[in-house]
Amino acid sequence: MKIVEPRCSDGARGPAVGFMKRPCIFVVRDDLQVSPLTTTSSISFVQELHLPLDDFDEHLVEIKNSREALNLLRASLTSKAALTDSLFYLLKKRKKEMACYGWISTLARED
Repeated sequence: MKIVEPRCSDGARGPAVGFMKRPCIFVVRDDLQVSPLTTTSSISFVQELHLPLDDFDEHLVEIKNSREALNLLRASLTSKAALTDSLFYLLKKRKKEMACYGWISTLARED
């Protein structure tokens, strides 16, 4: 992976700022910090928090409409936990869908 310095009109360059030259998976933290998903970055992130591994959850959230995007924008301006504050209802909805799916698949196996 190579980070390429972005072009900026005022010539300013900040640390760890750049474009990725190849497709990459990113992790977005609750405070909206974005970092490439690598083994090194994942380990350092866990070490920074001083939390046991079983305290972590992975969530996939899709922002599908302008209302969700505006909720995220609003939360990013007023909160240090923008993802949780603006999109938490999507996590609850997803858990209900998974619980319902598990119940249906259990019924299907009993037949």
